[in-house]
Amino acid sequence: MKFRTNLLVPFLAALLLALAVVADASTTGIISGVVTDIDTGAKLSGVNVMVKGTGLTTVTDANGYFVITNVPPGAYEVTVSLVGYGEVKRSDIQVLMDVTSPVDVELTKVELEAPEAVITAPKKSLLQPDMAPAFYVVPSKQEKMAKNQPNNLYQIPGIVGTQPGITLDGDGRPHIRGGRGNEIGYMLEGIPVTEPLTNNFGTNTVTVGMSKMQIYTGGYRAEYGNAISGVFNEIKKTGSDAPGARLELTGGAQDYAGSYFEYGGVAPSGLDYYVGSYLWRTKFERMFFTGADSSDNIGKFVYPKGNDKFTLLVNQGSARYYLDSIHDFTYLNEAVTPEADHGHQGYDILGLTWSHNFSPSSFLTVRPYTYNTKAIVDALSPTGPMRSYLDYGTKQRGFQMEYTNQMSENHLLRTGANTIRSRNRYMAWVPGLGAALGQPDWGDYHYNVRNVTNQIGMFVQDQAKIGERWRAEVGLRYDGMKYDKSENPDVTESQISPRLGLTYSLDKKNVLKASWGKFIQFAPAYVMERIYVNPDWNEYRLGNLDLDPERSTSFDVSLERQVSDTMLARITPFYRTYSNLLQSRRADPNDPLSMTSIYVNSGKGKTSGVECYLSRKMTKNWEGWLSYTYMRAKANASSFSSTIDPSIWSYVDWDQRHTLNLVAAYKRKSWEHNFQVYFGSGTADAVTASTVQYQDHGESAIVFSWNIIKNLPQGSMLGDQVFLNIWNLFNTGKATHFRVYPDGSKAAESWTVPRFVTLGISRSF
Repeated sequence: MKFRTNLLVPFLAALLLALAVVADASTTGIISGVVTDIDTGAKLSGVNVMVKGTGLTTVTDANGYFVITNVPPGAYEVTVSLVGYGEVKRSDIQVLMDVTSPVDVELTKVELEAPEAVITAPKKSLLQPDMAPAFYVVPSKQEKMAKNQPNNLYQIPGIVGTQPGITLDGDGRPHIRGGRGNEIGYMLEGIPVTEPLTNNFGTNTVTVGMSKMQIYTGGYRAEYGNAISGVFNEIKKTGSDAPGARLELTGGAQDYAGSYFEYGGVAPSGLDYYVGSYLWRTKFERMFFTGADSSDNIGKFVYPKGNDKFTLLVNQGSARYYLDSIHDFTYLNEAVTPEADHGHQGYDILGLTWSHNFSPSSFLTVRPYTYNTKAIVDALSPTGPMRSYLDYGTKQRGFQMEYTNQMSENHLLRTGANTIRSRNRYMAWVPGLGAALGQPDWGDYHYNVRNVTNQIGMFVQDQAKIGERWRAEVGLRYDGMKYDKSENPDVTESQISPRLGLTYSLDKKNVLKASWGKFIQFAPAYVMERIYVNPDWNEYRLGNLDLDPERSTSFDVSLERQVSDTMLARITPFYRTYSNLLQSRRADPNDPLSMTSIYVNSGKGKTSGVECYLSRKMTKNWEGWLSYTYMRAKANASSFSSTIDPSIWSYVDWDQRHTLNLVAAYKRKSWEHNFQVYFGSGTADAVTASTVQYQDHGESAIVFSWNIIKNLPQGSMLGDQVFLNIWNLFNTGKATHFRVYPDGSKAAESWTVPRFVTLGISRSF
């Protein structure tokens, strides 16, 4: 497929025009508002507005309007002052990435001779009228409230799995609104961390140093690309968020042992620094892997200088996972001392961001970065579940340029561009595959993939205020990918994707939202060409010469209601269709014994359901949230490697009618109790037959968990806190997922994780 130049030329012209004045910065938020006289309603100009602790200031214009862009995510105090009026301070202004936090202020006149008055403003709104897509935020405080089983402690699945629209499959991997696991866009402060080989998450899923996790489950904005289910974007802490040093040590069931260390602060020079490290190991029960060792380290350094800010982000980690099977030979039949089947992986990320403020309303961000991954799966036991050897990795270099300008009170225009170049390699070796499957032995299944992918993305977007009640988002995104193959003709793919959003404020307590968009994801690089080492496999030597991007179209509506000063409710019906999904088929459909398959864009899927969300901030010692998802997700096949007849539709393996999470915290004096209740009605049976007469779901399961924290007296030799975590308090054991075989028999493939108890201490220095 050629680049669509007839569409690209006008899009580039619009983008270059926009770059002169507007664009987007993907890791900061905005504070804006209008200042008026409380008695007359007159809009006040020349009012001083300051964001405490940032050095960011501005004054209101002739219409009383102010805006401060490029504000790092966090909680802030905003001070508003004007001679002749009482100063107003608004605290706990939560700034989120890509979100405008409204701070409308009314000032009261005071006598000039009177002493200075400080007036506390009324409670702020919890609504987000400028955010049309379905959007959820999990701060680090909530992560501690929802401590999970061993494979999900300080892990992305443990966090996102408590949010609406997300289900976890039998292996614990998240799926958004019925999509496949490799259709999610994972990001680290705006840096994409899905690797192009398989479109999977390319790092460990550990959340060491997390400040916030921002989750898009619906029609995310045009600044995001190459994902068709949703987006997870993790924001790391700064030294201001976590000053001083803290060490947490934990041990418990299933041989779990973990240490979490973090250290941060702000130097006299203004350098803000944060480093964190999480080391853990455990054994698993009732899971695919039987044990793990993992290490992750993060460093974030921010140096402001005048209108410029430099941010260095360093992230490195490795992990090793074990299976309950033994092999005594490895790649190419090389003998080894008997060892457990295992997989090990490593990654490193280095990103440098330069941000320049042209004014309080406009700024430019430039970010070069490197991202490298590597992995080996050495699982050749004849009795093991994998019986394969894999060696793969990618070396990636990326560059992002983004720019934002709040043109006026009514228009926030954004634009940006990025390029990613990746050198990819993938090798697979399976000895005697045909004989292992009871078919003729064609020799070893052995192939190599070596290619280079060059990806570009560009977008332009306008967030418009239309009157007092209406907000609109209009965005357009262009994505292109070129696959430089080693032996076969190169392939180029591209797509332009529109995004639309609309919100209407019914009153001060209710906002109605709608979001629609088209999304694409390029085919994984390792399916585009395979060079087989064994000559007997030459019928597939050419590989796939051309695969279109996978596509989805998403639509949802949402009613957001502020129930009280501390409680927010949201209900979001959604509908999504998938097309051009990758599925495999035999290279020779007339040869049922052929082991050679090719990939085609024949898959389709559709999902419908509703997300419900209720959150409450801390009042009367209580806080927490409730999420509930009702969903029906069908597709031609769950896996893109499946050879199920594409004319047959079935429920995907992670389809679950009802998913509920309730998380609550109760604090009193020196004690804190965190309660979590999970209910899942059971995921759909995995289908192996070519036709489906009836498809059932696994057993429903309820899991209760309890986390107790005791704050110790100051100076205690034990530390600051002692905590006890009990996951699955009543040791519920249910088979939540089954596999159905052609003869109609069934076998359980996943269960609820058994009771998991840990005890730990935490000390600050």
